[in-house]
Order: sequence, then structure tokens, then C-alpha cells
Amino acid sequence: AVLAAPRDRHEVARLVAQVLGQQHRPAEVVVPDPAGLEELDAAGVEVRTGPPTAAWVADWTDLTGDRPDTLLLDLMCAQEYSGADALGHAAGGADYTFVPELRRPLLVRRSLHLSGAPPASWCGRGHRLFAVRGKEPS
Repeated sequence: AVLAAPRDRHEVARLVAQVLGQQHRPAEVVVPDPAGLEELDAAGVEVRTGPPTAAWVADWTDLTGDRPDTLLLDLMCAQEYSGADALGHAAGGADYTFVPELRRPLLVRRSLHLSGAPPASWCGRGHRLFAVRGKEPS
């Protein structure tokens, strides 16, 4: 699932372009308001409100940056390789290694996302965190 919160028609257009441009498209896009996202539905990407139902959640609430067309594919491959519960940017530019904390989570197991636990507490609760960088601007 991709979580997004486009604020205007320009961000809606940007979200649609970024999602449809992914080599590995998400199963769903979760937004506060689905207006203007009919193109995603037509392309087979479910648009919904409420909590995500897909097993993995990618936070795209910041739509100002560019995302490479391989972002979701890269993240899912890194998750398969690592078996981690969350992946993202870590302090010090760590890459492809387990870390005690993520500075910016990019992909999170749905159950962890829905738990409401703050990211700084994830490792202490036994969750495996894997650092990736270079997948999008940090």
C-alpha cells in the first residue's frame, strides 16, 4: 500500500504519475480523499480511505520529491533479502545493513504501522530494521 495525502490537484497528478510509473505497482493507494484518483482505479490500483489492508505500507505523504520508477521494487527486494519488519533511511548513511533505528521509514510491515508504536521504539520491541539509501532523495 502507498499512503499519501495529496493537498491539491498538482499533488494528485504527481501521485498518479509516480504510482503508475512504478515497475512494481502497489496493490492499493490509501488517501484521505479519493477525488481525482480515478486513473489509478482504472489501471487496477485500488484507491481507498481508512487503514491499509496490504501487507506492506510505503509512506508517500511527502509528494514534493521525485521517486525512481524502481522504488517499490527495490524496497520489496530488500525486504525479501533481509526479512526485516521495516526498511528506510538510517543515520550515517548506512546501506544494506541492520540498524537499531530508522531515521525515515520507507516501507513498514502493516501490523507494525498499525500498532501506533513510535519508530524510535521498534528495535527495542524486537522488530528488525534494515537500512537502505539511494532509493529516493533523503
